[in-house]
Amino acid sequence: MSEDLVVQLWEMMELPAETECIEFKEAKNDYGFDKIGRYFSALSNEANLHGKPAGWLIFGVTDKLTRKIVGSNYRLTPPGLDRLKEEIAQHTNHRITFVAVHKLAVDEKRVVMFEIPPAPRGVPTTWNGIAYGRSHESLEPLALYEIEEIRGQAPQDDWSAMLCEGATSADLDPEAIAFAREKYKNIRIVQKRSTSGMTLLSLRRREYVVRVGLRIRQSFSLERVRQRPSSHPQLRILPGFLETRTRSK
Repeated sequence: MSEDLVVQLWEMMELPAETECIEFKEAKNDYGFDKIGRYFSALSNEANLHGKPAGWLIFGVTDKLTRKIVGSNYRLTPPGLDRLKEEIAQHTNHRITFVAVHKLAVDEKRVVMFEIPPAPRGVPTTWNGIAYGRSHESLEPLALYEIEEIRGQAPQDDWSAMLCEGATSADLDPEAIAFAREKYKNIRIVQKRSTSGMTLLSLRRREYVVRVGLRIRQSFSLERVRQRPSSHPQLRILPGFLETRTRSK
């Protein structure tokens, strides 16, 4: 495991610039606890937004190119590092904390790698109530649109909304098609205009929803903002099918 981490460390050090999910600090002797917490929040949120399995805060490496390993004595005396996970959890939402704190000896110098989990789907990671993010090399409160992007995530990936590249009608199960046609009879489409000018297409169903070209939220409502008449989606019902069409310009 440590050998794999050393390889990973060298690969990250060779990157042309720090990414939103990786931060290097010399931290030769100490580093502010509150700043670690803010980096924890920022790197966790950035890992979520960029689809990364983890964010990394690394002590003992210079942050300017060409990066060098200088070593870090941060919390060198036990149980300093062992307590850090619990201390971080006391200030984050849902007690989120490090996946692991890795201590490596590289070129006879101590490197500490903090492995930070991505923010849970739908929940930005906060530190003392504030969600942080990266803006170039700075730490700042996470932008509102990024907060909303995380909050808008479904709890799990919706595989039914994904495209199957190269798939054709020959790949469909005839029994599944027959089942979908039968269950489609239980769906009623209601179209109305809201006070905000949006067109709300609500799909009601008794037990089953067929998704055909539409991205339907868990509430089984789809909101489409009408910006130009030429891009209005129309719904056309054929026997047993739901199709989406776009008006021609």
